[in-house]
Order: sequence, then structure tokens, then C-alpha cells
Amino acid sequence: MPPTNANADKKKNTKRRKQRPESVTFFAGDVCRYDCVKMAAQNQNWNLITDASPLQKSCNIYWIDTSTINEYFGGLKPWQRINHFMGMSNIARKSRLAQNLDFMRRKFPKEFRFYPRSFVLPQEVSAFREQFDKKGKAKKTFIVKPDAGCQGRGIYLTRKLSEVDTTFSCVAQHYISKPLLIEDKKFDLRIYVLVASCKPLRIYLFKDGLVRLCTEEYVRPNESNLADKRMHLTNYSINKNSSKFEQNEGDGEEGSKRSIQWFLEWLGRERGEEKVKNMWKKVGEISVKTVMSILPTLVREYDLKFGTGDKSGAPAESDEHTVNVLGDYTSKSRPSTVGSIESTASMQSVESASSGGVEEEEEEEGEGEESGSEGSSGEEESDDDSETSTSNSSSAASSNQQKKRKTKKESIDGSHCFEILGLDIMFDEKLKPYLIEVNHLPSFGTDSPLDEDIKSRVVEQALSILQVNKSDQRVFEEKMKKESEMRLYSSAKGASAGGSNMGLPPPSHSGGGLRRKLETAIANSNAHSSSTTSLISERDTTSSPSPAVQKARERILEIYKQHAPTKVDKVDALMSKYKGNEEWLVGQVEGKYCIEVQSLVYEDPILLSQDKLLFDFDRVYPIPLAKAHLKAPNFEAMKHYIFEKDVQRQMRLKAPLQQRKSVNATDYELHQSGNGGAQNDGYNSRGDSWITGNAFGRRASEPVHASSTPKAAPTAKQVEAADRLSRGFSTKEKSRSETIATTTSVESSWYLSERVLKASENAKQQRKRIEMNAQKSAEVAVKPVVFDFSNGYQFGGMGLGDALAPKSNQGGKGGAGNYYQK
Repeated sequence: MPPTNANADKKKNTKRRKQRPESVTFFAGDVCRYDCVKMAAQNQNWNLITDASPLQKSCNIYWIDTSTINEYFGGLKPWQRINHFMGMSNIARKSRLAQNLDFMRRKFPKEFRFYPRSFVLPQEVSAFREQFDKKGKAKKTFIVKPDAGCQGRGIYLTRKLSEVDTTFSCVAQHYISKPLLIEDKKFDLRIYVLVASCKPLRIYLFKDGLVRLCTEEYVRPNESNLADKRMHLTNYSINKNSSKFEQNEGDGEEGSKRSIQWFLEWLGRERGEEKVKNMWKKVGEISVKTVMSILPTLVREYDLKFGTGDKSGAPAESDEHTVNVLGDYTSKSRPSTVGSIESTASMQSVESASSGGVEEEEEEEGEGEESGSEGSSGEEESDDDSETSTSNSSSAASSNQQKKRKTKKESIDGSHCFEILGLDIMFDEKLKPYLIEVNHLPSFGTDSPLDEDIKSRVVEQALSILQVNKSDQRVFEEKMKKESEMRLYSSAKGASAGGSNMGLPPPSHSGGGLRRKLETAIANSNAHSSSTTSLISERDTTSSPSPAVQKARERILEIYKQHAPTKVDKVDALMSKYKGNEEWLVGQVEGKYCIEVQSLVYEDPILLSQDKLLFDFDRVYPIPLAKAHLKAPNFEAMKHYIFEKDVQRQMRLKAPLQQRKSVNATDYELHQSGNGGAQNDGYNSRGDSWITGNAFGRRASEPVHASSTPKAAPTAKQVEAADRLSRGFSTKEKSRSETIATTTSVESSWYLSERVLKASENAKQQRKRIEMNAQKSAEVAVKPVVFDFSNGYQFGGMGLGDALAPKSNQGGKGGAGNYYQK
């Protein structure tokens, strides 16, 4: 008897289950080089996969310790995790680190003084040459490092310009000549920083680390000791081969490599506990500022890889995490110092309405069936049979709970990228920390018990915060299958109904607010449009205020009853007017009546759970509420600035200046299938307008003329003026006399390059004139001259010049008679 369809489906499902791994898989191939990493994965009860395994391309987690990161990123699936961020090389490369920090230093000069003055060669060769005198010597010492070097290879110290190859890609830094010393030896700290996620940004600082000492006693650099690397360079790979290297065998208090915990205790005894706390706080701030300088790049690369960004391709304007890889909207993560109190509650309501509507309906139906069956059985039973009824009710409750477990929505949460950075920090005599470089591939080799203790704790706790499940692959594939079926069925439905858009969703815009995007997406979903929109409207009208909003209202009432009783009746109107900004409102009321401000912001539960797992780490961003009273840099202003500049840069690439117009959302209208209305918030680009049908962004009331044309392309002079303006100079070209009188060092280098270009053009013209003259001279025919003295011809007392002078043809003999006489 042939098997039925149900049996066949059951066999297929069991076959699929056998192919999938039974636990979380961790790729531990050749690119995972260190034993402490593999041991940490085993402690998490994960299954280690090697290169020979058929599951190597479907692992849940990848750990890469080689420079082949981009190769693995190319084949990474959206549901997988990896221990790197795309774009982190912008601070791992020495030249890009200097450029990004210099960019931030222009806006925040006091906040970004933690990096030594650096010159990126060959781009900044003119400014670098100005550091030397006419003889090519400098008063300061420079340390020159290759751009992509590691382990101290290619690093040297110099004071002479002739020793620096300015055509080679490298970075020349001011050498810290007065460093803090331990036992008369130079040292630096290897700080471990965990970037748990970039969207939203979460940064942790490991409380311990390594102190790496040189093997030679330090002497200030001079001509005789510049070549002594073991005196000036703290790299472990350089000093470990020295005969004076002392291996640490104890608890990190002796030897050429020690623990940061010992260093902090020693420094506290030498300089005082208060200075040590302030110094360690600055180290955490340095790590945040460094990562924040490239945050837009990290967010953009993350969104492109995992599909968590704006569907229209608009550049990200913040690091807020709103959508996971499944397209489900998550609860908004607030910063610990600012934000709306009710945002989390409103986001959760929209999320449950948009993604959980079907599961909620299934649960209600299941509960109805259970209650119906329970009631019918109760009618048949007698009142005396209480034990039977109790057992039936308990079994019904257990079956109800099982149905709820079956219908529970599965999701893929957490960041899909994390990274452990190794920051090299050095101090001067005044305990000012300096960032030397950033390593995105720090060594986790365990050459000593101290290395094993510190590095194993770093790796194991970093892996513990990954919200990874063995069902991530199945959940993602099922989600993609449902979406493809929905697109197929909705397209067929739109075609049969004669729709013009064929079931395709309208283009989204970046500045419209998250709630409007959610409502637009929900309204265009053919499967859940009727149920979800009604749920949103019902929850907006009937939902009770969150505890945070209730607390804010009670606080305002308390203040008004004590200081302004006449305003008690206006509290409800005030709360409705400032809905979503209750925290700000409470602060204003407290400040008006000179009351000590009470913070109403609550920590994110995800952050609190991560803090418990990372017990050997300090959270440095966002700042914990327990440390909110301490003075800290304005990280929010830095983040806003860097995202604003990145959006401008991306818009210049996507929408040229002559095609991008500033628009007002109330005056401009984008038409789409008869549905007008402002859908952009402040700007309109040609790309968006081609889709929506209004290519030139005209006003709704403006008549369309046949002669209307877009603006012409800029002229050559306008392009030249814009180029000078982008370099920081005036748009008007200066005369030579003004240039000599008022040029700065940067301008002089620019005019010097201009003179070199003019000189090369003059040389080309001179070569052309020489070639033209040579061609003209080649056109004149050269006639051979033959002198024949065999017939007794004589010069007759004439000189040779007179004899060879050309004469007329009279009395001459042949051609030769023109040049001599008989």
C-alpha cells in the first residue's frame, strides 16, 4: 500500500530534522587560531565545526582570527553571527584612524586630544615637511609606522626628513618623549574593549588587561639610541626575544608582562586613588570616542548585510535598533540619559499588532475550544465527582499551556556582529592617556598563566551575551518562505482586481517617523491589514498609560499641590499636550520650582542582563544611571554630528547638488496612484521623485509649463570655486602679491603645487616647440657636395672659406663648380 501524503510529509520533516544540528554550532576551523576561544565555545555547550564538516557553511557563529574577514562576510547569512564588524578597518588601519580622529578633532578640539599629532603620508607630505628646517632636521622625534603593519614590523624613530620615504603609505607621529615609567622602563597597556553591538551602540571596557614593558631602561631619544627598538617600542613580539625578558609565572606582579589590576594598585599607591579613578575613566571615554568616530559606517555596513536598515536605501540618521533580520519591529532601546518614557510601551504595542496578530488569534481560538469542551464535560458530570472535575480542569490547563507554547512567536534577537578590540594606551608623566593604535585582530595566545587567565575571561564573557538559538536558521527560512508566498499571492490578487501597483508596497522615506512607517507597512499588508490597523486604533484609544507616565503625572501633581494649587486642574491637559515628552516636562516643572530633579529614566532590561553576564566589564556606553552624576563628554552631540555629516556625504553621492532641492512637507506633494500628500520630510531627490511621479518637486498649486527645465550643470568656474571652498580657501582666486603677503602654511603648500603644475605645462609647451622646429628643418632637402681634386684644381690663393662659398653657375664644372674655381 503506497504511503499517504501525510506520511510522506512526515518523512520529509524527519529527514530535514536529521540534517540540521541538534545544538548551536561554532565554526572552529583554521581561521580560529587560539585554544582559549575554542575552550570558551565548549563551555557554552556549543558544537565545534571544523573545515572538513559539511556544516561549515551553516554554522550559527563564526570566529575569525585572520585577515580574511571580508571573504567570510561575503557568504554570511542574515541569521548567522560573526566576531567582527564590517568597516572596523577604518580605525584598525593607522592612516584611517588618524584621518577619522582628525575629522572629529576639528569639531571637538578639546575632546579629541588623546591622539598624538599624526601625519598621513604621502597625502600630508607638505605639512610634514614643514616640521623640518632647511637642512631637513626636526627638533621633535617622529615615530614612523607602516599603515598596515603589525607586531612592530617596519617601525623606526627619526629626526631627519631624508630617512623618511614620503612616497610610502605610512603614518608619522610625534613621539611621546616623557612617558610614565615603571622601574625606569617604558610601558603601555593592552586594553580590551567589547563592542557588543553597533545598532544600538553598546561598548564595554574590560577591568583587567596586560601591561607590556620594554626590556631596556628608558633614555630620552637622541642620535645614539634612536635605533634601539627594545628601549622605545613596547611590542611583545620585539621584546620577547631579548635576553632581559622576564617571563611572568605568578599572579601578574612581576616580569616584563603584568596585569592592569596590579598596575592600578601600584599607581594608586604612587599617585593617589582619586587620580587613578579619573585616569581609568578617561580610558573608557577614549574607547567610546574612537568607535563613535566611525559609527555611521558600522551602522550602514550592518544594515546592508543583514537588511535591518531603511528599505528605500536612505542613509541611517542614528544608531536606533528598530528592525531585526526578520523584519519585525523591536522595542526601542533608549539612551540612559535622554528619551521618551512611553516609547517602549508604544513600540511594543505596534510590534504586537504588526507581527503577532495571527498568533494571538490562534491562541484565542485554542482557548475557546478548551473552554467549550470543558463546559460540556461539566454538564454531564455530577457535583459529587469533585476529584474527576479537578483532574479534568488540570489536564485542560496543561493542554492549554502546550497550545500557547506551540503558538508562541519565534524571533531572532540580538546583534549579529560583535568584536573585541585591543587598544594600546600610553601615559605621559602627568597621567594623560594617549591612544597609540587599535587592533581588530588582537592576539589571544596564552604563553603564560597570566595570558590564559585574562584572555579566557574576555572571550568567554563576550560569547555569553550572544542571543543565539539553534532554531535561527529554521525560523529565518520559514519567514522568507512566507514572504515569498505573500508576494506571489498578493501580486495575483492585485492583477485579478485590476490594481495598478500589482501588490507592490510604496517606496518608504527616511524622515517620516517610525510609527508612520509601521502604520504604512501594516496598511499595505494584504494578509493583516484589517485586523492590525484596528488593533492599533483600539490600543491608542483604550490602552492605559504606562507606569512611567503614571509616575510622571503623580510627580507633577505632587509639585502643583505643594507650590501651585491653582494648576492642579490643568495637569491632564498638560500631560496630553506633552505626550511622549513626560520626562522633559517633569524636569521643567521641577526646575521652575527649584526642586531637586528626580530621574524618571529606567535602564533597558537587555542592558541589565548583559551587565550581569559581563561581570568583569564596565559599561562605558551608554553610561549607567549609577554614574550619570559624574562629569562625562557629550556623546549625544558627537553622535548627532557624525551622523549628520555622514548623511550629507551620502546625499552628495546619491543626489547631486543641482538636482536636490529643499522642500517643505506642507507645500510639496508627491503624487502616487491618485493618493497625494506629503511623504517626504524636508528634502526631495530626483531618485525618489522618478518613482513617485513628480520629477522636479513642484508645488501642488504651481502650474506645469512646457518650458520648465531642470537647472543647468555648473560651469567650470563654479566647479573650480566649489573645489577651493571645499579645501577651506576663499572662492575668489588671489593675486600673486596677496598670496605672498597673506598665505598660511596650508595655502603656501597649495600655491606651491599650483606653481609646479604651471611649470610642467610650460615644459610641455617648450618640448612641443622644439619638436615643431625639428620637423620644419627636416623638410629642407640636403644636397651632397663633392670635391674632386684629381684634375688639378687649385684654390688660387683663396682661403678655404672663400673657396667653399657658393657662386653662380658661370664657368663652373658640373655641380662641383658651384663651390670652387679652377
